[in-house]
Amino acid sequence: MRLGCALLIASTASCGLFPSLDDLSGDASSTNDAAANDVIVPDARLDTSLDTSPTAACDAGLTACGNSCVNTSSTSTSCGACGHDCLGGSCTAGKCEPVMLSSHGGNDVVVDKGEAYWVSSGSASASKCSTSNCSGTYVLLASNQFGIDDVVVDSTNVYWNKSSSVMKCARAGCNSTPTSLVSGQATADGGVPSFDGIAVSSTTVFFPLGGSLLGCGTSGCGNSPTIVTSAGADDLAVDGTNLYGTTYSTLWKCPLGSCSNVTRTSFATNLTGAESIAVDATSAYFSFGSGIGKCALTGCGIAPTILASGLNDASDLVVDAANVYWTNPTNDTVHRCAINGCNNQPETIATGQNNAKGIALDSVAVYWTTSTSLARLAK
Repeated sequence: MRLGCALLIASTASCGLFPSLDDLSGDASSTNDAAANDVIVPDARLDTSLDTSPTAACDAGLTACGNSCVNTSSTSTSCGACGHDCLGGSCTAGKCEPVMLSSHGGNDVVVDKGEAYWVSSGSASASKCSTSNCSGTYVLLASNQFGIDDVVVDSTNVYWNKSSSVMKCARAGCNSTPTSLVSGQATADGGVPSFDGIAVSSTTVFFPLGGSLLGCGTSGCGNSPTIVTSAGADDLAVDGTNLYGTTYSTLWKCPLGSCSNVTRTSFATNLTGAESIAVDATSAYFSFGSGIGKCALTGCGIAPTILASGLNDASDLVVDAANVYWTNPTNDTVHRCAINGCNNQPETIATGQNNAKGIALDSVAVYWTTSTSLARLAK
């Protein structure tokens, strides 16, 4: 879904193809509802409640973790450090390996309140499962969703776009019969659009249509969405205050509840190929094909910070308190870089991820979709 143009050079390539587990232990639940709309979630990769005080001397190569001497190079429940749980993945050289949660692939994913929701254009479907036991809780929410692309959630519903429609299904399920909020829309020239990008606030689902940005109430709009702004978007994100978006050359924001042509303002300009966007409390992070950029929400003019460059296909991205993460579908890889910079040496955290696309976070793990799977890696 995102395009790029150069060769990726990353500092570490530690993770390869993942194993398949029928029943995963460990709870990777999210407690941050905002993660469902590309905003920050906390980084809680270590169990700080574990007593790490050594009680006895350990042999060479072992680390005292509470009352035990542990090989943190290979122990999946103390991988790289005492209490760092790989959440069902193996531990190799002190780094967790990814694990396959589901053999159902996809192109976008969101994780919220201990549940993963993802959509697949290949199988024209929307699915969900518990992050603690995906194989045992897998639910097909809807099939025959041809042209399905992006997915978001709020506290009660799941929303996705497909071809010229926006669909809604209760998080608990909708008997494979999602509600159509918007359908049969046409561009100004009478063409049939393919919606790309979707975000939801407490009251409104936002989506671009051709050169415009539209909105429809979460309870419905009689298939008559409102034109929010006459300028469109390539991707969308939302927090509790603003709607954010990208166009090819700009980053923009607009206040929720009063977004209009007048209140929509650009806070980064003269960009080239801006695509996916995610925000935290102070900054916006964006992919532009060959790199990852950062811009203060108060504005950065024509000079955003470049966290990583020389990439060949930086695609979807998400951010937590420590890192920005993104997928590279061309290289079948997943990467991260510290939000304060990584000296243009992002870490490759997973390889061999066939057409890695959508990406999501909760407090303890990063999740992504491939053509054939939903995967997870402990942070």
